[in-house]
Amino acid sequence: MKVLGLTLGKTVSGKPLKDGSLSWYTSDNNILIISEEQAADSKHAGGYEASLQKLYETTSSRPDIVAVSSCCEPMISDVSDFEGQFGCEIRVVNHHLSHAHQAAWSAGYRDALVVVLDAGGNTLEPFDGRGTDWWRYEREQVSIFECVDGRIKLIDRVFSKPFEIGIGEFWRYMTYACGFDSSSKASKVMELAAFSESASCPIPELYFSSSLSSTVLNDPPNKLLLKEKLLGFFEPSFRLEEVQTVLAGWAQKSLESEVLRIVSNYHKQLGYSLLCLSGGVALNCKLVQSLREHSPFEDIVVGYAPSDKGQSLGNCLAVQERRAKVGSLNGLDPFRGSKRVASVSDIRSLLGEDQLTHIVEPSVSPQKVKDLIANGFLIGTWRGRGEIGARALGNSSILADPAVPGIKERLNQIKGRPEHTPVAPAFSKEYFEECFGPVKVNYFHMSETVTVPRTAMSLPSSLQHVDRTVRPQVIDEKRPSYLSKLVASCNAEQRKEFVVLNTSFNGAGRPMAGTLSQAVSEFRNLGLDGLSCAKDVLVRTKNARLEARLDASDAQKAHFADFQDFERRKSEFGLTQEVELRERFLLFDNYIRWAADGRKVTTIRFKEGLLSVAGVGRLPLVETKNFKQSAMDVQKLEVDVLGFTVKKFQDLDQVDAQRDGFEKTSHLKQTLRNIYPMMKDSDYVTINFIRIVTE
Repeated sequence: MKVLGLTLGKTVSGKPLKDGSLSWYTSDNNILIISEEQAADSKHAGGYEASLQKLYETTSSRPDIVAVSSCCEPMISDVSDFEGQFGCEIRVVNHHLSHAHQAAWSAGYRDALVVVLDAGGNTLEPFDGRGTDWWRYEREQVSIFECVDGRIKLIDRVFSKPFEIGIGEFWRYMTYACGFDSSSKASKVMELAAFSESASCPIPELYFSSSLSSTVLNDPPNKLLLKEKLLGFFEPSFRLEEVQTVLAGWAQKSLESEVLRIVSNYHKQLGYSLLCLSGGVALNCKLVQSLREHSPFEDIVVGYAPSDKGQSLGNCLAVQERRAKVGSLNGLDPFRGSKRVASVSDIRSLLGEDQLTHIVEPSVSPQKVKDLIANGFLIGTWRGRGEIGARALGNSSILADPAVPGIKERLNQIKGRPEHTPVAPAFSKEYFEECFGPVKVNYFHMSETVTVPRTAMSLPSSLQHVDRTVRPQVIDEKRPSYLSKLVASCNAEQRKEFVVLNTSFNGAGRPMAGTLSQAVSEFRNLGLDGLSCAKDVLVRTKNARLEARLDASDAQKAHFADFQDFERRKSEFGLTQEVELRERFLLFDNYIRWAADGRKVTTIRFKEGLLSVAGVGRLPLVETKNFKQSAMDVQKLEVDVLGFTVKKFQDLDQVDAQRDGFEKTSHLKQTLRNIYPMMKDSDYVTINFIRIVTE
């Protein structure tokens, strides 16, 4: 049975709905999920129109059932438009039931208490003379379900009365109260709360145990409703930044306290040992940690797409006649996006004229990419099938080595985030267990924070937030992520220390890259050092320092930092030639322009019977017309020599050509033969990594 899961882009009354998607479900092992924001190339785009077009580009099949849901209105009653569009059976799915199925699926439909924590869902009564303001009606905010023998059953609802401010609505108000300009920045409140530990809070009670929760009526258009009430507790001496930090800490504690009260109450009634969480509030990973530490449940599972980004999948699951086998691990695989394909020619075409300042290299192994990261490269990934949900899990990521000084600050700068913003680490299973102990399911998807134990305080500071917590991703080698390939390239000792910083591959206000065109565009706009694409194609910006470092990390290459390093280690590579110490570099004027434009980051030198080696780290760059003394001009510039590699002429390859500014190896070799007509294939040349001095 082929099921098409859809989420609407707006309500019947015209209210826009965010984070749309489409799910194409043919079996538990065969699911395609297309994010509307990636298909439409617009952050938080709602609906399914662009996604449907993408689906129809990949299959001629049509659905047997369409499962559709909405939000902030009664459940859809008129399905005639859908019947006309799809010509098949239409089933309408309750918003919170959809969330509940996505959470239960992630836990293998084991017996569990399933709690949906949301800002809203469907209204529980039809619209009438009160209009279409959904908060005026009974509605879903927190829904309690149980999963028994793979079946989901509604038990209760909390905060369902008209005008009640539930957990999600409270958090939305606090996002604005803490100075953020959009409810989509709700996670920033959680980050800010970590700075409030040492601050004194003048608010006497947590929100849900205070009179505010029973007297303040919900009014979503008034975004500063709670802020106006709360500012009265602060003396004028409080600076605005202090107020916002204190409010964030108070909000987080209020949230944790109320959710703990709710789930503990239902644990007492029903006795389940497993708690499954879904809904947008379940993305608060500090809340999940608090529940693990203080609730009576033995385990807690959050799905990889608990917000509305997973709604279309929940719709598909909810209409199944037969539940997946209890205990199945299919729900742990977040890599359900479109399969990605790339080629060298495609990438060169997308780079256009900029291909001259980039290196496009095919068949690059995970080991080499791992070496690039270790050498300070910021690498974007566009691999395999895209991950679904709010977290980048390796196939749509920016990866970096946390041990590189200043790397976290550089990441946050290119992402347009405050310097203190935490960046999630991705650990090998071995390294995580050594530092933190047993792995929980939530750690596969960055769904829960964990406190760094005193015994692991040697972890790089770039991994930790100010409150000594991390939001880890433990790399699940059973899932098809590029991170699992990087770990597989490690030997046993390297696996014990494997950790990278992992953040989403997108700029501020942009969706994670879904198409190759988006990936190349983001790579260039963000100023990343490299982009690892499908089919192991690697694109990297020409950078003399990083290219020299890359050669230096390859034990098979005769690379030397300077002349003194060459003298110490030349015997390791059987280099016995006499040396000519260069005092300057001569270049044709067009090659000087190449170097100035970033097209050329090396210059290759040959001296018959000798090795031509730079004598010092900075040399004059002199323009020449034919390399004869009479044709030499005055000094034009200076270059820093950042190291050199010694190679036989016959071994020069495509990467050497691109580093030197040429598109093909044959072009490079022909040019060198024109300059050095006496050079033989077996002769050695020096590849000097140069950077023009601009100060």
